[in-house]
Amino acid sequence: MEKVAFFIDWENFKQDVYAVQKSTGFRVFNFNDPSALVRLFKGFLEPDEKIYRIFFYTSFPFNPTELYKSVTERKTLSEYQINRFKTYFESNEKEMKQFYDENSNFLNKLSYEEHIALRVGDLKINGFNYDGSVIFVQKQVDMILGLDIAHVSYRQLVDKVIIFSKDTDVKPALKSARLTGVETLVGNLEGSHKIPDLLRKHADGIRSRNIQEIFKENYNRLVKINHEKEKLYKKEEKTAKKEESADKKEESTVKKEESTVKKEEKKDKTDKKEQKPE
Repeated sequence: MEKVAFFIDWENFKQDVYAVQKSTGFRVFNFNDPSALVRLFKGFLEPDEKIYRIFFYTSFPFNPTELYKSVTERKTLSEYQINRFKTYFESNEKEMKQFYDENSNFLNKLSYEEHIALRVGDLKINGFNYDGSVIFVQKQVDMILGLDIAHVSYRQLVDKVIIFSKDTDVKPALKSARLTGVETLVGNLEGSHKIPDLLRKHADGIRSRNIQEIFKENYNRLVKINHEKEKLYKKEEKTAKKEESADKKEESTVKKEESTVKKEEKKDKTDKKEQKPE
């Protein structure tokens, strides 16, 4: 069995997952579920391959309390920038805390999954958006990824490496792995973003998989649910049309009855007038 090492630039690869789920219209799997994520990468294995390790590169999110302190105590920021950030923070504090809790919990759980080696970089403040929200940038992730690829390649710990990133900064890592004779592949989800030519040039090949095939049971279940919803919608629409038709019919009947009553009242008045003595 050939040993395969996976290298996942999470922030980059996550954009591919978003793109695929947007194009299919289905959230085929929950990529915040660590076990589902491992299953996704296992879907890229060939029958004669086994996982050596899944190296997962990311950064823990900023704790909102620490972020507030860091920004408001910065001497390099103007009073206007700080006040704009404070306004944004006060309006979005609940959502920011929820995001922090969910992502921290996800990464902590992921670190206990089989084959996963969590590699954590630093998250730095890199400016502010117009609304006062913070622009973050990851530091050291590319460097750590390159060192890990070089380590497993030069020590001949694996037969193949599959890199999940479309950032051209991983080019040196691809080149160093190929120099050792290790087969280098770029992992790709069908229907995701285009692979840059620079990566194609310095990789031995592209390994693509269809996310719907990997999670076939989930996809079929979602298709069935969607089909049932569509049937229910059509049934409800048909019922609504029948009820609308019945209402119109009833309204027409009422109008006819009102017309008949008016005619009878008019006739009675005419009869009474004719019967009135001179």
